[in-house]
Amino acid sequence: MIVKNIVWLDKDDNEAELEVSDGQWNCLVYSMPCSVKLSQEVPEPLSCNGDYGITSSDVKDFLLRKMCSPYSYEIVGQVHNKEKSIIRVGNLLFATDSEVPGDLNNGDWVQFVTDRLTY
Repeated sequence: MIVKNIVWLDKDDNEAELEVSDGQWNCLVYSMPCSVKLSQEVPEPLSCNGDYGITSSDVKDFLLRKMCSPYSYEIVGQVHNKEKSIIRVGNLLFATDSEVPGDLNNGDWVQFVTDRLTY
């Protein structure tokens, strides 16, 4: 995951909108304080704030669809790390607020909506 673009919302407060990409999948992420630089690798999963409805998915293809609100997305991905509630879309990693349901395991397909992606 790399920072593809930075739009400074308030440079004095280090508040920015980041475009994060794995080369195929892109998403906009809110960041404050923003300490990353353009083309820098993002070493940690992106945070899903206000996520809800993590369920098993019949869809077996990655999906990262922007919703109406800033930084909100519908996500279909695979459980990357159940214990840490990390979901993978391509090579993008997302840490969810919610626990992955008990009947799902690493590698299973899930879907959910998040109100805000942050880093």
